Amino acid sequence: FLVDPNDTSALIKVIEINTFLWGGLYNPIIPAFKRKPKVYKNIDYGRLTSRQIVLGYLDAYDPDYVVLMEDSSFSNFNSINKRIIKFSDILSIVKEEGIPKYGIGFFELLNYFIKEELKFIRRKPLNICFPNFKRPFSAFMAAFFGVVPDFIGNIIKENYDNILSTERPFF
Repeated sequence: FLVDPNDTSALIKVIEINTFLWGGLYNPIIPAFKRKPKVYKNIDYGRLTSRQIVLGYLDAYDPDYVVLMEDSSFSNFNSINKRIIKFSDILSIVKEEGIPKYGIGFFELLNYFIKEELKFIRRKPLNICFPNFKRPFSAFMAAFFGVVPDFIGNIIKENYDNILSTERPFF
C-alpha cells in the first residue's frame, strides 16, 4: 500500500483492509511522500529523491501488488514493474460475495474457524472482542489491534454475533 503519511483517514482505510485480509499484518504500508521529509536529511540518503526512496521501499519489500488510493497523487508510480490495483477494488465484491477480490478474507477464515473449532462444546468459552476506539488515539489503536470497515462490522453483527458471543467495548 502506498499511502500519503499525512493522510490519517487513508491510513486507517489501509489498516481496515489489512485487518480484513488474511496475512494483512505482513502487507507493507509504504509512506509515499511527495517531498523528502526533513528527518531524512539526518539519515544517509544522499541525494535520493522521494520517488527513489519509495521505489527503494518497493524493491526491498517486493510486494506482489502495489495498492494505490483513488485520490492518490502518486500516479507517477504507475510505471513501476508491479501489478497496480486500486484501493477500492480489494473489497469491491465483499457485500455481494463475502470475499475480497484479492487475497483471502476474514469471513473465509471465520467460517473455517467456526466449522473446525466451535463444533464441540468448549470447557472455557472464548472471549471474542471487536473493540471500538475513540479519538484521539483511534488511529494508533487501530494500527495496534486492527479494525474492520463499518459495513463489514455490520455483516459480522448480523451473521456472527450470536454464534461467537462477541463483545464490543469502547476504548
